[in-house]
Amino acid sequence: MSDPASTPQKKVQPPRIFIMGVGGSGVRAVDAMCRANPALAALAVDTDARTLETVEAAQTLLVGESVTSRFSAGGDVELGRQAIVKDSSGIRKILRQA
Repeated sequence: MSDPASTPQKKVQPPRIFIMGVGGSGVRAVDAMCRANPALAALAVDTDARTLETVEAAQTLLVGESVTSRFSAGGDVELGRQAIVKDSSGIRKILRQA
């Protein structure tokens, strides 16, 4: 039986956590977390360009420019869905790199 202290130990990698907030509430939640801990890996996704300008997240993504003209979807779920569908490739790209 071998001594556990003499066996080479595998280096345990810490978990990688990537935070993504979508829409008004999601973006506000990400913003609050990033202000508390600027080192967080985070993405804020919204249809409202003005909202994204104020966010502290490391990455922001404006979606649905052709759908909402850079303004908020105003809680309209269908409009928000259309915006996300139009720009889903951008979201996928960022998440793959995370």
